[in-house]
Amino acid sequence: MKMVAGLFTGLLVIATLGACSEEALRDLEEAGENLDREGDVVVMEVTGSGSALVTWGTSGSTSQKTFQLPFRDRVVFDGFDVASVNAQLDGSGKITCRVIVNGAVTEEGNGSGQFATCSATA
Repeated sequence: MKMVAGLFTGLLVIATLGACSEEALRDLEEAGENLDREGDVVVMEVTGSGSALVTWGTSGSTSQKTFQLPFRDRVVFDGFDVASVNAQLDGSGKITCRVIVNGAVTEEGNGSGQFATCSATA
């Protein structure tokens, strides 16, 4: 029942946000499958156009690299931890950072303009 409720909530959030990419649906399905085991599935995501310098990670480890957007990384937490993603566009446009836990967007940040930035932490 926990898996069905979590999966339904995640589908509702994705449908509401209009961000229903095939990759997002696969992550949601994997998150639903993992609800019966120990841990939370956490996705750190950056969307926008062009490339961006992305800093992402957990309280134990962070990474930084320039990526062509979109960017996604997935981790599984076995206990309490913090996930964050920050990004800065290499040019102008719009950018969005999200942290998604078990298929539900828990934090989102947006930016627009020249060298726009965003951040999200959950």
